[in-house]
Amino acid sequence: MKSQTRVSTQTIGSVLVVRFIDSKLVEQIDELRTSLLELIEPKQKMIISFQGVDVISGPVLDLLLSCKNTIATLGGGLRLCAMSPVIREVFRITQLHKAFEICDDEKVAIEAFCD
Repeated sequence: MKSQTRVSTQTIGSVLVVRFIDSKLVEQIDELRTSLLELIEPKQKMIISFQGVDVISGPVLDLLLSCKNTIATLGGGLRLCAMSPVIREVFRITQLHKAFEICDDEKVAIEAFCD
């Protein structure tokens, strides 16, 4: 049985934009892991948008690091965008803002892949 998808996707040019369906990323880690890891392909350019996300848990932060490392190993890139001030502060406090390229919005993130 296939797990419930926790993300929506849209391809814009050569970039895959991933958006979370839930506003609270806390308890659904297994579904999120399956949804995100199924999207990763060699040389993948991926943007994960946090538009509408209010809460994020430590396991989700770990999952994002795992996705980043997997994508990098396969020759691709990952950017995060559209974080609320609260989510951005979580990344700052955990020092993860140093591990990810974080853009203000999807447009900026897409343009960053074109540079």
